[in-house]
Amino acid sequence: MQDSYGSRLVLHLLAFTALILPLAGCGLQDALDAMDRERFEKACAHLGIAKGSPSWDQCMIQQQASDREEEQRSLDRMQQREMMEKWKRGR
Repeated sequence: MQDSYGSRLVLHLLAFTALILPLAGCGLQDALDAMDRERFEKACAHLGIAKGSPSWDQCMIQQQASDREEEQRSLDRMQQREMMEKWKRGR
């Protein structure tokens, strides 16, 4: 049984895939970059940081780093679960 976070992650990935598939072959990477940039901009604006300021630039960089770290944590968790399942089957 997956935990709540795992279920949410799967739902988010499915929704993301449904949105992205129509863009395949049409500048997919540009579309993804624009989506990320928009999400990062919303986060920085929500923090009250003035767009175009040095703090804004730092916030955008920090949002990107945080996003990548979260992606890596998710991948690590999936790999750990997979290893545990293999271990359980092998006992």
